[in-house]
Amino acid sequence: MFAPSSEKQLKDKVLILYFVYHLRGKLSRLELTELFITHDIFEYFIYAQHLNELIDKDLIELIETSERATYHITDAGLRTLELFKDSMNPGKLKWAKELVDELNQKLKEDRQLKSSFKKIGEHNYQATLEVNESDWTLLKIEMNVVNNEQAQTVCKIWKEKASEIYGTLVHQLMDTSFK
Repeated sequence: MFAPSSEKQLKDKVLILYFVYHLRGKLSRLELTELFITHDIFEYFIYAQHLNELIDKDLIELIETSERATYHITDAGLRTLELFKDSMNPGKLKWAKELVDELNQKLKEDRQLKSSFKKIGEHNYQATLEVNESDWTLLKIEMNVVNNEQAQTVCKIWKEKASEIYGTLVHQLMDTSFK
């Protein structure tokens, strides 16, 4: 997987994979860099070198849209993370999980999640699901369902899992390996 490198470099790269996987494209390229620098996880040049090596090995990919550029873990990156995750110091892993949870909570508060539904026919409802950030609509889905109960369920699940659904959708739509 990796060229011969020190155990520390391996653990550093696994840590980057961990964050990229658990943040699921929620941070822009700049925000992810700031995360590692402001929390004194890495010096900038070491971080940049590790990140470039992960990209070169196709373990992480940069997905650019007109609105932002984000890093996503590839299938190979996920397999690598699973393989080497146990090599991480348990204390560092706990700290990383707490930081990811804190960041996910902050991001959830910063992003507006909206869901609503309306009756559009005798046996037809339309659920509208949105992810907004500042003045930008990042995603809007309008989905037809057959009854009020389904519409309520879709809206409830959206509020609970919007970040995960959004991240998965972006990853799947930007997957360059799909031919």
